[in-house]
Amino acid sequence: MTSDDRSWTAEAPAESLTGNVEASTLVLRLGIAVNAVRAAQRFYLAVADADGPGGERDRFWAFLIASGFLNEALQVIRPKFPAVRALAESGGATEDQVHAVGELLSGRRPINQTLDRLRNQLAFHWDEGLVKEFVSNYSKPTVVWADGAGRSNGEMLYRASAAAVANLVLPPIENGERETDEQVRDRMKQLLVQLTEATAAVVALCERAIIGHLSDIGVSITPKAG
Repeated sequence: MTSDDRSWTAEAPAESLTGNVEASTLVLRLGIAVNAVRAAQRFYLAVADADGPGGERDRFWAFLIASGFLNEALQVIRPKFPAVRALAESGGATEDQVHAVGELLSGRRPINQTLDRLRNQLAFHWDEGLVKEFVSNYSKPTVVWADGAGRSNGEMLYRASAAAVANLVLPPIENGERETDEQVRDRMKQLLVQLTEATAAVVALCERAIIGHLSDIGVSITPKAG
């Protein structure tokens, strides 16, 4: 919002918040969405290079949290999309930025199926039926229940539990054949790229909408002195 690295604030009389309850409520929810998604991104970056099973665990669950928050952001935008779009365009959103989020809202992006499944059944709820499905269909000769590094429980991964979630994160392959571990990792990498692109699109539109609203009510971003 500013071109330098000075601290800044956007402050206005309380009337700018309370004068239009509906508009303010929408913009605050968009801000919650951006805050949550950005925090999840930072969680992931903080453990991006962490070693061992604990690092693997932290990266995977940071991915799940980011996916869940992104889906929540879409739930905020969906019923209010015309209003969000108008505010975003007022804030300088491009046609491509609006279109990208519109595609996500319509369910036409590859990641949509995964987002719905993660948010509703895995990321926060750990649905019993889906875990039971993993157990019932397990076909490997052995199972790794847990592994770790050193004496700290904080560096331990309950690997079978992580495998249950990872197996269900990815949509089934068309021929129904069991994938190798390398194939699963490759598909997870593709999914991470899709998540990154979808997150960038949603955050960009939300921020443009917030900027548009603030501009409409006469609130400016002012760098602090010093």
